[in-house]
Amino acid sequence: MAVTATSAAFFELVIGSLFYGLFLTLAIFSNMLYIQRIGRSQGTRSRRTLMRIILRKPMIVGGLLITLLISARWVLDVIDTTHGFLNSSDRELYFTAPLRPRAVVELGLISASVFICDIMIIYRLWIVWNRSFVVVLFPMLALLGLLATGIGGTYQLAVDRPGDSMFTGKIKDWIAPEGVFNLVTNLYATGLIAYRICVTKCGLSGAAIIRVKTGNDLSRFLATIVESSALLSVSIIIEMITYSIKSPFHWFVLGNLGSISGISFMLINVRVALGWSQSDEPIVSASKIVFNADGTLSVPARALTDIEVDNGTDREAGKITLTDV
Repeated sequence: MAVTATSAAFFELVIGSLFYGLFLTLAIFSNMLYIQRIGRSQGTRSRRTLMRIILRKPMIVGGLLITLLISARWVLDVIDTTHGFLNSSDRELYFTAPLRPRAVVELGLISASVFICDIMIIYRLWIVWNRSFVVVLFPMLALLGLLATGIGGTYQLAVDRPGDSMFTGKIKDWIAPEGVFNLVTNLYATGLIAYRICVTKCGLSGAAIIRVKTGNDLSRFLATIVESSALLSVSIIIEMITYSIKSPFHWFVLGNLGSISGISFMLINVRVALGWSQSDEPIVSASKIVFNADGTLSVPARALTDIEVDNGTDREAGKITLTDV
């Protein structure tokens, strides 16, 4: 069966509703975990004090903003798709040339949700790399380009002439650069976060290698996929490919891009809330690993709880002293 704009819009609504339901479940679950964790750590403080602490957490605030944007976009999508099927005289033209207020607002909401998700991914990159501003300088520049093209594309869609489509109107001059900026930001962050996780969990270079026992290879692989938001990067690549070949399937991918970005972010949020991920505290660095005079090794106790030493030759375990540095 050939994929048309009408069929793509229908399946986008059906599958998109499932994605939205998954996203909303993860959003509620992660926020509950966050609130419970903060409540336990803060003890018997007042609710007002706990609320101020909660609202100072970037991951929570970002999650709330993304939830509002994706929810508003899903509601508009239901209304717009229903109107197209029930009231439009030419369904294919209606879904191919989305020059209508609801479609313009939808595109703006998708761009805004992806933009905020990219901000939070860059924030995770900053945390994972021990608050290094040098590491996040390049993605921040790409993020500015994403903001400019997102605003420009939404405006262009609102002023395009009747009969123009996403593939033939002037908006195509904005869609392609927006996809490039989004992809560059995510691939850069994905690669560096994945590299950092592998280095942290597999060992530190030097005379002695510190290995953290954090589970089997499958759990490490899944942790890397989640932390690096690889799901979003793959979705962006598919969206760019379908747009470049002018496939109606592009509507399906573009419509679900906001929910997929939210799912990627909420998966990270759940890991952070459960304490399975790098927290806002700086990670242990090689400069904090100290060899004592008696041959023992001192490392920060809050960073490593179950470690072993590989001396690179006979793999004998060494004596380790945990210190709170």
